[in-house]
Amino acid sequence: MFNKKRQNYLNSVKEKLDDWRMLIEDLQSGSDRSDPVTDDNYEYSLDDLWTRLEELEEMVRNLENSEEDWVDLKEALEEELEELETTIEEYREKAGD
Repeated sequence: MFNKKRQNYLNSVKEKLDDWRMLIEDLQSGSDRSDPVTDDNYEYSLDDLWTRLEELEEMVRNLENSEEDWVDLKEALEEELEELETTIEEYREKAGD
């Protein structure tokens, strides 16, 4: 049962990451600017979004292969998911999408 719950969770995270990948691709294709979007103390860059997405994908792979650190890795993943989601939304707002 636990393995099925874990796999369902991981599948839902992968779907979310796939959705974000498509969103970032759309932002990139709709953007003629290579400069980051800036706001007083925050810099938004598509490269940063790609990097964070790739880091999350790596975290998912680690979580898939981990038996012992499941809880700690899952908590870290969820924190990073929230941060990336917020960053994407902020980027979209500042970019005018």
